Amino acid sequence: MVSRGLGPYALIGGLAVIANLNRVHRATGDIDTVVDDDEGAVARLVTSLIEDAHATPKNSGDGVVLADGTKVDIIRTGAWDPDALPDDDVQRVFIVAHWWAVQTAAPVRLVALQDGTVTAETVVNLARPAPLVAAKLQSRLTRKGPTKDKELSDAYDIYRLLDACNRGGEISNELVAAPVDISEFCLQQLQAVFIDGSDRWARRINVSFQAAAVSPADFEVVGALAIDRIRRR
Repeated sequence: MVSRGLGPYALIGGLAVIANLNRVHRATGDIDTVVDDDEGAVARLVTSLIEDAHATPKNSGDGVVLADGTKVDIIRTGAWDPDALPDDDVQRVFIVAHWWAVQTAAPVRLVALQDGTVTAETVVNLARPAPLVAAKLQSRLTRKGPTKDKELSDAYDIYRLLDACNRGGEISNELVAAPVDISEFCLQQLQAVFIDGSDRWARRINVSFQAAAVSPADFEVVGALAIDRIRRR
């Protein structure tokens, strides 16, 4: 992306969570990105993938399917006017959180290893944990139909990010400083998932991700710490 002058972007989704954790906690078969489209970067990216990677356009939405079947989903972002943001909390946070992910992303080197040997490597702009938490708290509320089951992986990803990356309050501090009213939205959703819904989500995660071994108490601890630190700021 960078070499073709496609402008600001960020790797998000499950792969971004895995990269931030520096370990694989669940399987993921998609590549999710958010791209600043103020200057038509998405169209250039799709054209490049079709021409150079022999990809095919997706049937719906922005993105392509690579030759090996991997789906590359692209979310458009760009400049926004605070006075023109939607009144609906979910829609507003979708716009702002994904823009925030691009604005704060940093280049990292991703390496694929097989039997200790590097088989592939690349440099990508990786979204930080705090915008990922905000985006996943928002996306969890929009899961319907064929993507309904992804609300569970959203909850699991959020738990792993908070457990690994918020021990010193890092995520909470960044959420407090996030644009618009992201911190208040995240407070409400963290309460709903990690405190009010701890039994339900822990049980579902343990059924679907059998290596998870997450208890309701685990859920409540990481959620309560995140909530308390946001409130104290």
